[in-house]
Formats: sequence, C-alpha cells, structure tokens
Amino acid sequence: MPDRPALPEDAIVAAIQRHYGLPVTALTALTLGQDVAAWTYRAATAAGAAYFLKLRHGRIPAATLRVPRFLADHGATAVVAPLPTRSGQLWADLDPFTLTVYPFIDGTAGMAYGLQQRHWLAFGAALRQVHDTLLSPDLARIVPREAFTFAQLFQRQRQSPWNEVVAGLEALGAAADAESPELQALAGWWQTQRPVVLALAGRFTALGAQLRRSPPPLVLCHADIHPNNLLIDHDDRLWMVDWDEVLYAPKECDLMMGVGGLGVYPAGAREARWFLAGYGSPAVDGVALAFYRHVRALSDIGAYAEQVLHKTSSAAARRDALRRLARLSAPGAIVTLAQQADRGLA
Repeated sequence: MPDRPALPEDAIVAAIQRHYGLPVTALTALTLGQDVAAWTYRAATAAGAAYFLKLRHGRIPAATLRVPRFLADHGATAVVAPLPTRSGQLWADLDPFTLTVYPFIDGTAGMAYGLQQRHWLAFGAALRQVHDTLLSPDLARIVPREAFTFAQLFQRQRQSPWNEVVAGLEALGAAADAESPELQALAGWWQTQRPVVLALAGRFTALGAQLRRSPPPLVLCHADIHPNNLLIDHDDRLWMVDWDEVLYAPKECDLMMGVGGLGVYPAGAREARWFLAGYGSPAVDGVALAFYRHVRALSDIGAYAEQVLHKTSSAAARRDALRRLARLSAPGAIVTLAQQADRGLA
C-alpha cells in the first residue's frame, strides 16, 4: 500500500470544510488501491454523514472526474461520481495535492463479497450502459483514445516508460550485490521471469500493431473495472468506482474483467455467461481480448517493479510490491491468462 502523505489530517479536514462546506469532524485512513501517488479516507460529520475522500499528489486529468459525473447525471445508476465544490468544480487544489470527495458507499468490494449470478448480470448491464453512452462533444474531446502502444499505456497509467523499467531491471540483474534485500529479491525474480516478460512485451507490440491496422469500434470504457472497483452495498446494489483510467477503447478493454477476469477471482465459463447475458450477449473480439490481457499483465509488472526500484518507497511497500509481483505469474493468474489468450488465436 502507498505510504501516507506528508500532510496533517487537520489540514485535509480544513480543506474539505473550506472547499465543500462539509462539517467533517473525523478522518479515517483507508488501505485501498495500489496507486502510490493517491491516498483514500473516510470522512465523517458529527451528525453521522460519511464521505469518501481521495487525495492525489499532483493534478487529476479532468476526464477522470467529469466522465463519471456526466454518467451519473445522465441515468447511469451504478456510477459513483465526485461531488462538486462550492464553486462547482469536481476537485479542490491542496498544493501539491488534489482533493476529491464522493458519496461514501457502505458496502464490500466485489472481490471480497463474492459476486453471485445477480451481481454478474448487473455488472454486465451496468457496463453496457456505459459503453452505449454518448458524451457531450466537449467532454468526448478530452477522453483519451486507445492507441495500442507502450508509450500511451504507461503514460496513461502515470508509470515510468516501459523501456526505463526494463533498463532498471537489467541493470539490477547485472549488479554484483543489490543494496537491499528487496532489490536482491527483485533481481532474482527478473533472472527467472525475464524471458516470460520480454515475450509478453513482444506479443503486446504485435497485437497492438494488428489492432492499429484493423481497429475495432471504440466505446467509452472504465478501463479498470475489476471486482475491487465494484462495491456491493447493504441493499445488495452494485456500484462502479474509481474512474481514473477512463478511455475510448474496444469494448474488450472492460469485457476482459468478466470474461476470464484477472485470475484472482472466480470468472470462469459460468460467470462469463452471466456477465455477457447482462451485457447483451455480444460477440467478443479474440485479438482485442488477448491485447488487453497483455495490457494488464505488463502494466502490473511495470507498476510493482517500479515500486521496488523506487528509492523513496519504504521497505514495507517494497515487500508488498514483491509479493504482488510474484503472484502475477502464479498458475491461473494474469500472465498465464495472457499467454492462454494468445495461444487461442493460433
């Protein structure tokens, strides 16, 4: 998990009161997400009202806030959208951070809850509603469009360029002695996984080139809608959260999460049937599906490796990243799923 920001909690509370006019009296840090530049909190008032707070280092792309607000305002009932400030903005500047506030959904993440048939059906239907949405022209212009390249993928996810991550891993592997146990462990991981990772990168490039030559239709996508970005509230209602990666892309960018998933939650043939029935029984493009499995495998590898390589990360954060990195190559996990999707095209 990301280390806590160097910002007193009373300064965060004062910013909420100043920008949003909310009489927050208590702030509870939450251990959610993998973004090392973002932190989450539950903010509560003396009267018992609760809000979800996200604090990010640096600026937030406007599309990641305006798109869910547009969706919620235009009938997408499963979307959790940011609340406006007193001035009507969807964020507040708290230099060098950006502050956003959302309704607090009292519930459980889909991965921990365990999605049942009714949830898979609702998940598919909610995604179809998003994919069918036509944004206003001014908003559509600022939403990124899939380019099927490494450069766009790592820029969009605010990660170091892929070639820099690989160069760091290569240098580490060549070093006689790493300077910490975490770097030593990363060097050992790279020694065994290097051929697999480079093969994934090669296939990503080839699949991306194929899709650029013959691009599928692009639709509005959440682009990170795994079950940990789904909430099931106490009324058994499903909600979609965390729109940081919003993107115009082939529908398989989102459908991947219900068709096989990431290998860390049940998303087999039965679940896929439920999910696709909720969506409307679409035809699934095998090339696009394989591409997005490679997207996920490589972006996760890059993110976790970068966190271990980053000298400002704590030892605990590095160890957590190493554990996550090792799990990516476990049987049935995302690396295996990407390889299987690729073999399925032969």
